[in-house]
Amino acid sequence: MNALVLTTDRFDLLRLFVRITETGQISEAARSLGMSQPSASRLLKRLEELTAAQLVERSPHGLALTAAGRHFLGSARALLNDWHRAVDALKVDNDAISGHIRIAAPIAVGQGFLAEIVARFLNRHPDIRIDWELRDDAVDVASAGYDLWIRVGEIHRDDLIVREIYRVERALVATPDFSPAEHPRELQSARAVRLRTFVPGAIELVNDAGEAYVLRQAAVFTTDNLYAARTAVLAGVGYGALPLWCIQPELRRGDIVQVVAKWRPRPVTLSLANTPSSNRSARIKALVNHIRAELSSDAGLGIVFLREVGALASVARLGTGGAG
Repeated sequence: MNALVLTTDRFDLLRLFVRITETGQISEAARSLGMSQPSASRLLKRLEELTAAQLVERSPHGLALTAAGRHFLGSARALLNDWHRAVDALKVDNDAISGHIRIAAPIAVGQGFLAEIVARFLNRHPDIRIDWELRDDAVDVASAGYDLWIRVGEIHRDDLIVREIYRVERALVATPDFSPAEHPRELQSARAVRLRTFVPGAIELVNDAGEAYVLRQAAVFTTDNLYAARTAVLAGVGYGALPLWCIQPELRRGDIVQVVAKWRPRPVTLSLANTPSSNRSARIKALVNHIRAELSSDAGLGIVFLREVGALASVARLGTGGAG
């Protein structure tokens, strides 16, 4: 019995240590695990006693891992992942899955439709806990301790399992007082709103005939935030290339209109990546399948809406992303 308790305690110590490295604070790690800060501090001290090494030290910016802590972190995560995979393997019924999932998601879609999709997953699986971190930069999935990385754009990494889970449709839009154009060349000197995170200075546009044109924006407002770009377009600053999922109500009401109705920017890939080891986890598989199933129904990402307004003549070649 004592040996069993000791083993259980050691898994608790590992879980706390990993949470401390993820949050950078003992208090935040303790709160997320449902314990007090003094208890967490005592457990951390106990872990350092068991390992005979100082794992964490205080710095002017909070807590930092020592060299020993950085070395130990990988082993701690591997042990916890092995435990969760072993438990998951015994759960034939996906409705019984449990455990913790840490995800890096894009800022805009991560606070919009993707958050809604994940919320529905949590309602279906009440024993799952998710850390939902929003960031648009590239992440090192393994060393940062993420189970999943969702990114707007392609992911080129040989060490990860990468899936294209959707392609998000976009349109060139502006307020109704903006002069419409028959061809995108007429927009070369027009005032533009540029979302630099996902829109380069030159946007490749296509039409239903398969023709392509590179539009170089004369940006008067450049931002790295989708909602700031959307606000600027709605305020009449200029036209912008925006994803359909975030502007459908305004388009339906006529608050904004398509600037060149027969031309559109190429869709943006929504990619998902995870390590080969996490891919064997039942809870990761269940979440990935849930996300892909919801996206396959076009839950607000634009294709159905584009068909409604007649902006997309051919849907088949621009449908959901391939399997992976």
